[in-house]
Amino acid sequence: LTVLDNLELLFLPELQLDPLKLLQDSARNGVVVANWPGGADAEELVYASPSHPEFRRYSSPDCIVVEVSPQSRGSA
Repeated sequence: LTVLDNLELLFLPELQLDPLKLLQDSARNGVVVANWPGGADAEELVYASPSHPEFRRYSSPDCIVVEVSPQSRGSA
């Protein structure tokens, strides 16, 4: 199991990486859990806004998207 956070670095244009492909390739040998730094649903992954130089949109990504919402803590 590999857990990744702070994926923003993978989107730097000077690195010339495809972050989703890199994560998918890493998952060939085991489970990868990544905290995606943009929007996600079952049909699309998005990072940044279209006018941003690091903008990426992946339609129909070959991955499992699980949305995790923080639990609110009620008063005790």
